[in-house]
Amino acid sequence: AGHVVAALTASRELDARLREATSLALLATTADLRAQQQALLSAGFIVATPPHRLPHLVRYLRAAIVRLDKAEQNPQRDGQLARRVADVQAAYEALRARRLAGNESVADLAEVPWLIEELRVSLFAQQLGTDGPISEKRVHKLLGTRGW
Repeated sequence: AGHVVAALTASRELDARLREATSLALLATTADLRAQQQALLSAGFIVATPPHRLPHLVRYLRAAIVRLDKAEQNPQRDGQLARRVADVQAAYEALRARRLAGNESVADLAEVPWLIEELRVSLFAQQLGTDGPISEKRVHKLLGTRGW
């Protein structure tokens, strides 16, 4: 319960920061952060989040706040890093879609979205640390795709 409360508190902090970010230069960043927040805390997130990942939700949301702070200082760098995450995300979604279309199992991909969250922390908020080593190359290797 404590992890859920901490995540919801961090989410409210992120909401407040997103409302304050009115610069057009941050439009893509704020849209991406809202989508990330929604994915992490969608309806039923407590049941949908694996128990070993619940403690990490607050770190992912705090990393989003750090990202927004940094993006305000350098929106171009944020865009470059965001494209790297988007590349990995697209590779994951394409593989998942192909498997589902072929009635194949996607169970072995269940951890990938969490690895992408760790990648976000690694790229945007290194000071918060990650839950183990992470890189685009590692995720692409797991997916069997090419990337960075």
